[in-house]
Amino acid sequence: MKNFILKTLIATAIFAGIVAGFWLVNRWGSRWTISPDKQIVLLGHSHAERAWDDTVIPGMANFAESGESYFYTYPKGRRLIDRNRGIEIVLIEFSNSQVIAEIDEWVRADDHISYRLPVYAPVMDWPSLRLLFDLNSEAVIGTLPLVSKNNAVMLMRGLDYIPVIGGFHPLDETIDSAALASAATAPARKREGMATFGLDYLDRLVAHARSKRVEVMFVRTPVHRHAPELADEELFQSVRKARYGDVEFLDFGRFPLADTDFADTGHLNRSGATKFSEWIASLIESGLLEADDRQHIIDNSLARLSNR
Repeated sequence: MKNFILKTLIATAIFAGIVAGFWLVNRWGSRWTISPDKQIVLLGHSHAERAWDDTVIPGMANFAESGESYFYTYPKGRRLIDRNRGIEIVLIEFSNSQVIAEIDEWVRADDHISYRLPVYAPVMDWPSLRLLFDLNSEAVIGTLPLVSKNNAVMLMRGLDYIPVIGGFHPLDETIDSAALASAATAPARKREGMATFGLDYLDRLVAHARSKRVEVMFVRTPVHRHAPELADEELFQSVRKARYGDVEFLDFGRFPLADTDFADTGHLNRSGATKFSEWIASLIESGLLEADDRQHIIDNSLARLSNR
C-alpha cells in the first residue's frame, strides 16, 4: 500500500512538473512577433474582426476576435506591444455593446472561460487569474486540462501565438428580409447598468500602451441602423465622455452601406467589409492618422459619400 501511494505521489509530481514546465515555456518563450511593416494594431471583438480587412488597409494588423472581452484583450495587447517595438498606434474597437453590464458575462461565463483561458492563461498576470477564479472557480478548475493541452500544442507549434489570437474573418451570408423586418419593428430596449471588469481592463490597456509611448485610439465600426445596441447610445456616450474623454474616438459608424452589406444587424459581411476597408485605406493613405483633426476628416468624407 505504501509503495502504491509513493508511486502515485511520484507520478503526480512528475505530471505536475511537466504541466508547470509547459506553462513556463509558453509564458516566457512564446513568440508574438508581427511584420515590421505593421505599425498599426487593431484589437477588439467581432465588429472589428468582421469588418477591417488588414490585407487592404496599409500598415495594419487585425487581431480582433469575436466575443472577446477587454479582460482578455489586455494581456494580448500588452504582449503585442511589449514584443513589437515597431507598433506606433493601437486601435481598439469601442462600441455600444461594450459598456453595458451584460457584457461582464464575457469574462465570467463558463463558455468564455473554457475558450479564452487555454490561450491566454500563460500571459495573464496573477491578479487577473485570481479574479477569474473568484468569479467562477468551477469553470477555471474545469478548464485546467485544456490549458495544459493547449500549452503542449503551442510548444509543438513552435510557440507562435500570432495565428491563434484573432484576425480578419469575413462573413459570407447576407441578412435575410425576415430578420431585417423583425429588427425594424422590434421595440427599443435600453439596458441598465455599466460594465465593470471589461472596462477596468480597457483602462489598464490604455495606460500600458501610453507607458510604452504607443498612441491609443478608440474606433467604432458601422452596424445596421436597426441594430438593437443603438438603443444604448446615451449610456455609451456617457461612459465614453466621462471615462475616456482623453482617448481619441474615431467614429466610423455612419459609413453608408446597403442592407446587402450586412450579415446581421451587428456585423458587416464580406461585401460590406470590402467597401469599408477600401474607404479606410484611402483615408489612411491620404494622411488621416497623421492629421490633427481626424474626426473632422472622417465626417467630411462621410458627408461626401452620403451626398453621392
